[in-house]
Amino acid sequence: MWPSIAQNVVELLVPHLGTAVTRVFSKQLAPATIDSADPLAQSLRTDVSRISASHDSLFRQLSDQSDKLSTISSDTHSIKLQTAAIEDRLIALERRASTQQTLAAAILFLLAACTVLLLILLLHRP
Repeated sequence: MWPSIAQNVVELLVPHLGTAVTRVFSKQLAPATIDSADPLAQSLRTDVSRISASHDSLFRQLSDQSDKLSTISSDTHSIKLQTAAIEDRLIALERRASTQQTLAAAILFLLAACTVLLLILLLHRP
C-alpha cells in the first residue's frame, strides 16, 4: 500500500518539479543574472533529470515487486482454500474408514458365531 502511494505521489510531483524550477528562475532572476545563473539552472535541470530517471527505475522495481506480491498473495489464498478442501476430504475418508472397520469387525464376529454354532450342531448330531 505505501509503495504504491509513494509511487503515485512522486509520479505526480516529478514532472512538475522541472517546470517549477524553470518558472522560479525565469520569473525571479533579472536578465543580467539569468546569464550568470544559466549554468546553475542547467546543472539543476540535469540533476533533476537524473533524479527523475532514478525514481522511474525505482518505481518500475516497486511496481514489479507489487505485482509479484499480489501474485504470491493470491497463490497463498488459493493454497489455503485447497488445504481446507483436502482437510474436509480427509475427515470424510477417516469417518468412512472407521465405519467400515466397525462393520468388518461385526461381520467377523457374526461369522465366528455362525461357525461355532455350525460346529456345535455338527458335533451333537445323533
